[in-house]
Amino acid sequence: MREGAETFLKQDEQIYREELGEEQIDRMQEINEELTVLLETEKQHTAIIGSLSSVFFALYYIDLEQNTFQEVISVDSMHHIYGEKGDVRLSLKWMVDTLVSEEHRAIMHNFTDCDTVDKRMGNKSIIVKEYAA
Repeated sequence: MREGAETFLKQDEQIYREELGEEQIDRMQEINEELTVLLETEKQHTAIIGSLSSVFFALYYIDLEQNTFQEVISVDSMHHIYGEKGDVRLSLKWMVDTLVSEEHRAIMHNFTDCDTVDKRMGNKSIIVKEYAA
């Protein structure tokens, strides 16, 4: 930073401190630090989602209370099949009925049952079920 600009910023900081008061400035700095930490956390989450997107063909956020889903990321073909948002129960039923072999449908209908997922997940952050398409 150029010397003139640095001097100018120090003068501005002093004016703000005088007008707002030390406590207000300190609180603003604390908030700024908290926001910086939150931003870094969000950047990490975005990086994780980005890396997962190379493994999975689609990622969706599901709100079980509202019975809705929202696309996080997907390949074009999945985007056109399921859309960006919609009814979770209807979409999961359609997916199982359309994509899963008849012999495995009952298993997958049980796995995608939104009314029992909380109990089945317990303290886990993810549950997985493999099946034959």
